[in-house]
Amino acid sequence: MSDSDNTLLAAVAMRAKKNAIDQGGHASADTGVSITAKVKALSEAGFSDGEIDKILAVEGAQPAASQDEHMAATEEYNEQVDESIHFTKVNAVIIMAGVFGLFISVLLPISPKEGFLPTVLWVGGCIAILLIRTIPFAFKKAGYFLKR
Repeated sequence: MSDSDNTLLAAVAMRAKKNAIDQGGHASADTGVSITAKVKALSEAGFSDGEIDKILAVEGAQPAASQDEHMAATEEYNEQVDESIHFTKVNAVIIMAGVFGLFISVLLPISPKEGFLPTVLWVGGCIAILLIRTIPFAFKKAGYFLKR
């Protein structure tokens, strides 16, 4: 909006407020001017509907393309969050399997020498799976956040 439109709008708002006060008989600090009163005052001033729409347009309104970009970014972020949650759930299951295997190997009634190799293989396998899953995922997430 130009300065002249802002000045005109302020004048129309003051006129509408004065009319509201005259009709209501009192004024308060929070007396607001409704959009209807502003439109009515602008119509009385001889402005067309198109000019009124232009004057009363919200300055902070984003163009449609910007809103589409914002929605796309939001969707992408939501997908990243969903993917992270899924990744964490799967990793939790793998960790629980490692802990379960470790717990079972401790409870087995075999000598420590015989139980050591299966325990190491089980826990080492779980750690290897976690690393194989985590390293590419971490680089993917780092790329997403560095892109931002």
